[in-house]
Amino acid sequence: MRRALGWATMLVAVALALAACDGPVTEASPRAEVTATLEVSATPEEAVRRLLAALDEGRFDTAAGLVPAGQWSLVALAEGAELGDVADVYASGGLEVGTNFWAGFTSGVSDTLGAGPGALRIGEVRRFGAGGRSFAEVSVYQANDASFRRIVTIEEDGGWAVDVVASFAEALVPRLAQEADKVLSTAGRDASTVLEALREAEPSFRAVASLDGVSPELLQAAVIAVEAITR
Repeated sequence: MRRALGWATMLVAVALALAACDGPVTEASPRAEVTATLEVSATPEEAVRRLLAALDEGRFDTAAGLVPAGQWSLVALAEGAELGDVADVYASGGLEVGTNFWAGFTSGVSDTLGAGPGALRIGEVRRFGAGGRSFAEVSVYQANDASFRRIVTIEEDGGWAVDVVASFAEALVPRLAQEADKVLSTAGRDASTVLEALREAEPSFRAVASLDGVSPELLQAAVIAVEAITR
C-alpha cells in the first residue's frame, strides 16, 4: 500500500484557515435559513478539477460552494467556536467560513509546493462505499513529485461534491471526536443543531477507515467520533 501523506504537509495551512474564521455571531442574531447552494459535478475528477481551478483563480467562495454546506459548521466546531456560533454557521450554510478556509489552504499549498493549486494534476481515482454513501478518493500530485495527496469526494444530490471532513481527516477528525462528547453532554437547541451536523457527516467519519495509508491514531479518532454521534 502506498504511504499517503493525506495533505499532512498542509495541516499548518488548514489550522491557519480555521483560525481565520471571522468572529462569532452574537447569540441575539436571528437564526437564518440555509442559503448555500451546493454545486455538484458529474464525476469525482470534475469536482476536484473545478476545486483546483477555483482555488488557483482565487475564487474561494466558488470553492466553498463545492462542499456540502453542513460540513463548514464542523470546520467551525473543530476550530473551537461556541456551539451557538456553530449552529449559526450550519443554518446559514457557512460559505464565509468555507471561503476563509480555502483562502488559508491555498496560501499553504503555494508556500509548501512552491506553486499554486493549478500546478496540481489529477491521478488515480478509487471509489468505495462507507456509511451507506459513495465516495471517491482522488489522488493529486505535482509534476516530478511522486508524493501521494488526496482529495475525497462524496456522491451528493445526483453528483459529486468535495468532502472536507474526509479530505482533511488528519486535522479535523481528532478535533471533532473530542468536540462530539462535549456536544452530547450539552442541552439546548444549539447543541441539538450541532449534533445534527455531526450525524450528517457520519458517513464521512466512516470513510476514514477506507482511505489509503491512514494512521492507527486517526482510525481510532474516527471510531470514537462515530460511537459518540450514534449513541
